[in-house]
Amino acid sequence: MPFFVPRRFIELEYLRDDKPKKYTEQEEKENAKYSKLQDFAFFAANFGYSKVEYEILTPTEKAFLLKAYEEKVVSDSSLLASAVANAVGNVLRKKGKRPQKLWKKKPKPGNVEQRDSDVEIAKRNAEKDGNAWIARIYAANHRKLKRRSAPPENRK
Repeated sequence: MPFFVPRRFIELEYLRDDKPKKYTEQEEKENAKYSKLQDFAFFAANFGYSKVEYEILTPTEKAFLLKAYEEKVVSDSSLLASAVANAVGNVLRKKGKRPQKLWKKKPKPGNVEQRDSDVEIAKRNAEKDGNAWIARIYAANHRKLKRRSAPPENRK
């Protein structure tokens, strides 16, 4: 493990306490006395570590675990917030309108060779038959073909 770890990898962004608390000298001594025990309690409660497993961890590994824990907490709470917002939106939607899904599937990347061959076939058909094949596809699907006017540079 490298000696120096960039601060951005381990610095807590959301769970840190920006207001430093002012302790008396006696409280500072107590905090120092129990800080390792509090650290172990956090790791045992949140990660299920035993005392032996905890003591094996280096300070760098502890910092990375804390950062990963913070990211997980933020991710989980963001997911819950978006799920609740989606549920409320679906409950309050207009009658007959489809409910929104929480997750949207990512489109699969297409086959480039297949796409290029399909475009070539379409171009050949357009040269041979014109664009009548487009009208046939629309008619087969019971849709209206919207006629677009010519682009401004081609108008007379």
